[in-house]
Amino acid sequence: MKHAIVTRCNFADDKLFMRYFIPMRKFFIPSICAQSNKDFTLYITTNQQIPKHAEMIKKEFIKNNSKVNVVCNQSSYKEIILAEGYNIQTRHDCDDYMENNYVQSIHESYLKHIEKYKKFLLFAQPTKVDMHTGEEYMGRIYTDRSPSMFLSLCQETPEIWLMTEQHDKFYSIVKKSFELPKNLVKLIVHGYNAATTIQKNNTKIGRNLMVLAEKYNTDKKLPNSILPKNGIKGHGYVEYYQKILKNRNIRDMLEIGVSFGSSLKMWDDYFDKKCNITGIDINENRFKKSELESDTIKIKIGDQSDPSFLRSLRDKKYDFILDDGSHVHEHHIISFNELFCTLNAGGVYAIEDLHVALNTIKVFKAIQARSMEFNNKINPDVISMIDKIEFYSNDKLCIIYKNTT
Repeated sequence: MKHAIVTRCNFADDKLFMRYFIPMRKFFIPSICAQSNKDFTLYITTNQQIPKHAEMIKKEFIKNNSKVNVVCNQSSYKEIILAEGYNIQTRHDCDDYMENNYVQSIHESYLKHIEKYKKFLLFAQPTKVDMHTGEEYMGRIYTDRSPSMFLSLCQETPEIWLMTEQHDKFYSIVKKSFELPKNLVKLIVHGYNAATTIQKNNTKIGRNLMVLAEKYNTDKKLPNSILPKNGIKGHGYVEYYQKILKNRNIRDMLEIGVSFGSSLKMWDDYFDKKCNITGIDINENRFKKSELESDTIKIKIGDQSDPSFLRSLRDKKYDFILDDGSHVHEHHIISFNELFCTLNAGGVYAIEDLHVALNTIKVFKAIQARSMEFNNKINPDVISMIDKIEFYSNDKLCIIYKNTT
């Protein structure tokens, strides 16, 4: 099985190229680099009369420490892709976004159906995300007779070129098609593509953390080459939070670590100013409390390693607690022991940046495996409240769920 992804980035001049290059480097390139399955080659079509366009794209992949095989030196790859026998051809525009299991889902569907059908289409239902507001919408519903632009052509023996026909008319060439799982792809609406706009009949389905993290310049954003104000690249946690928090009624949140206040603003926007957010920090010199606080955001100054201070936060219950504070193992344990009990039933407790607190990983991995090795670290009564534990982003992010009863 060989897989080629073909992405169009062929523009007549610098001005038009830059309009698309901004969403490309913010969303498309990071989402390609983050694919869990990198067994594919990315072919990007560019204007060969303006070679600097291809060079700019290549530099972005280098900045992202990409392990993706990228070819970016032609305006068409038809002959190459057919001659080299790519069984899967996937088409994209350079302002698209794909979840990190998108390629894996394509490969699984290919293996599931190729023996029986030999030739078929795979398509995904995209949602629309406004790049400027972070609002996400459900757009047109595509069908097997009119598949979406997120289209893959699968052939046991490669004979047909994917760009032979427009995506919604490809049914006239290949009759069999299958829809991929939901929530894999997004159309980024940035204002320069007349074919991709928010229309009156599009249903708003919420806000998208991926875009809001960019808007507020928080280090929870996608890992790309655009640096936030504090000089730290994005960790990509928003991709996981988007899935974890979906369909949860978060009305009270506690965040340990205010820093410059970017994250508090992001969460306030994401929850549509309908969540009471408490932020705590030991250092109030990084932010102006009066400028950050609002009807929905309150800040308390204190030390997360001080049990008495943490107990003062028990005057309310929370649906979501996020530890992005000192990143010190001992502080993680103290905070968890004192605060996990304040979660409502089914609540979520997150600990970030565990690559600098490896002992914290060991503790929660042991609890996850029901090992007694580190049981002396966490209060037994607290352990009894844990429903399940999950790790994301190469164990840098730990999510602990409270029992629902």
